[in-house]
Amino acid sequence: LGSGLLTTNRIKDGFLKLHPGGRLINPDNGVADTLTGGHIEPALARASGMPAAYDHGIARFCWFAHLISDWGGDHAVLEELEAQILRPNFVGDVTWIGGQVAGVEAGGRVRVVLQGTNQLGEQTCRATGVVRLPVRGDNH
Repeated sequence: LGSGLLTTNRIKDGFLKLHPGGRLINPDNGVADTLTGGHIEPALARASGMPAAYDHGIARFCWFAHLISDWGGDHAVLEELEAQILRPNFVGDVTWIGGQVAGVEAGGRVRVVLQGTNQLGEQTCRATGVVRLPVRGDNH
């Protein structure tokens, strides 16, 4: 993962000077941090309106891509992936990622429907994708 807001030292200080609206003040120690700090620091999460530190939603997009590509194997090609984040994942939450085949098309294209569910049984994310699997006669 990566974020332009996950900075340190003079880079972070420069960013906060240029973008004062992009800061959170840690209520425990008065230190300024970027809005991304809520993903890591519980006090900053609370300052941003969240009850606890939470994940980077893009990680769940990556989990979906991994699931599809692992399922498809070394010669599969992920052609499409559309995902939605429905609820936050808080530090300590569990997410189970699963899915099913929604359809098979010509040329080895397979449509899949995926979902992520937390330990409370709540769907926290969902995705659809298309993976092209090798077909007999391909030179893979």
